[in-house]
Amino acid sequence: MSTEEFIIIVYLIIEEIYPTIVSEPLRKRGFPPALTDIEIITMQIVGECLKMDTDKSIWMFFKNNYLSWFPHLGSYPNFCKHCANLWQVYWSNSNGHLNES
Repeated sequence: MSTEEFIIIVYLIIEEIYPTIVSEPLRKRGFPPALTDIEIITMQIVGECLKMDTDKSIWMFFKNNYLSWFPHLGSYPNFCKHCANLWQVYWSNSNGHLNES
């Protein structure tokens, strides 16, 4: 399987399961981020599967190789902030709902 096919498959899986984990928007104020949560999660999963162990290496990989797929990728600090804001999704409990604590 090519990297491109892998990215697409991961994106489609995340797009399908994300609404079962997140039932209401995580952000309640401020400007919406340039990338969707699904895009950020896809990038992180793909990066981890490709043995990238830092947000910086994941950001660089997509910036250098797939910017046309993620044209709103933006700066590294904004990417990191968005990744950090998704901790609730990453740590969701086993029944598919966000932890309340």
